[in-house]
Amino acid sequence: MKAFQAAIRRKGEEASAAGGSEAMEAALRIVANAAPDRAERRESIIDKAWAGLNGWRPEEHQP
Repeated sequence: MKAFQAAIRRKGEEASAAGGSEAMEAALRIVANAAPDRAERRESIIDKAWAGLNGWRPEEHQP
């Protein structure tokens, strides 16, 4: 599980470096839209993995 979360975090770091919060939100939408029935769960996993990354959502704005 830790390796899975680390991999997701690295992708968040890459998106942050490439385009900040806009790139991060775009990546999240791609992942969520790939499986609409799992979108909520995927967003939760990404929110936790990306918490604290530069450009990611402040805690009060997370779903």
